Amino acid sequence: AIGIAIGIAIGIAIGMQGQVMGANADAMRALKSLAQGVIDSLPENYVQAIHLAQSRIQVTLVEAMAKFDASMSGKTPSEVACHVALLTLASCWILRILSKALDITIEHGALQSILAVLKRLPIVSGIVRKEKEKIYKKLQGQVHAQRYGSCDVPKFTALPQKAFTFKQVFKTIDAIEGKDMKFSYGKSPLSGAVYFPNAAHADFQTQVYAHFVNTNPLHA
Repeated sequence: AIGIAIGIAIGIAIGMQGQVMGANADAMRALKSLAQGVIDSLPENYVQAIHLAQSRIQVTLVEAMAKFDASMSGKTPSEVACHVALLTLASCWILRILSKALDITIEHGALQSILAVLKRLPIVSGIVRKEKEKIYKKLQGQVHAQRYGSCDVPKFTALPQKAFTFKQVFKTIDAIEGKDMKFSYGKSPLSGAVYFPNAAHADFQTQVYAHFVNTNPLHA
């Protein structure tokens, strides 16, 4: 197969040598001799396949060039230059996309790359978005039921229309805190720097915090 490909490529180059302007005659003769040597060393059926493929490709190229020449007939040089420039830019853009896609495929694997492309399709992305919304609502409902299901305090999603008094604020906090694990100094299983098992130290921290209640640590 490699020999056939080499023979086809070299044969096409030789067949089009008459159309190449300014080609070095000695180089072309050497190339022709090399190609002929490669072809002669191949089995007869390979040589026939090479000649058949060569003739088909040459015919295709000639037809394509004829169509291109026909489409360019009557065009001014500036128009031809613009067409070539646009075609070059489009080719570079396509090659860039293909190169990026190849890099992503190599990095993440073919399966993940295919899934990523599918997720970008409008139909698939819509399905994924709906499934995410379902999961979000389910999780939100579970958290809400666990946190506020048996609590008289409603979930606050906005500021109350009427301001709470201090008494109402503490009553609300006590109701919410009633669902949490009770912390008792010396008896609670909670531990760590936050849950320091010393009531006197906790009072000391509260007094320290009170001195900085009007500061903004983000601007410190």
